[in-house]
Amino acid sequence: MSALVWDESWETGHPLIDFDHRTLVDLVNRLRALLSTEADLKAIDHFMVRLNDLVHKHLQREEDILRHIDFPDFSEHVKDHRNIASQFEIFSNTWQRAPEALDLHHVLSFVEDWLDRHARHEFASIAAHLSARNA
Repeated sequence: MSALVWDESWETGHPLIDFDHRTLVDLVNRLRALLSTEADLKAIDHFMVRLNDLVHKHLQREEDILRHIDFPDFSEHVKDHRNIASQFEIFSNTWQRAPEALDLHHVLSFVEDWLDRHARHEFASIAAHLSARNA
């Protein structure tokens, strides 16, 4: 699987949201690169902890920002976030309990699919809403 490449069209116009999204792309790519080597569990664990932490912090931060700017699809966005958070809880619990039972490539695919779906359906609407508020 090839590296996830940041696309400028994914910019929302909010520096914190964009920073988080870029950092997610970076973490996914770094974890993918690590998985292509004979990395030990400690090294992988470092990235799994960082990824899980960033996802949860990002979801909350993005919700706070969207609430603050009166984002029109806020409720639907939060529902999507709850599903993502729930899936990451499953990943995290499985990783902590039995790392060998977690398909890390599935985790990477999940994050990539989420970012792709998020980018195609929500980044532009967030950017448009922010732009209209700043006009």
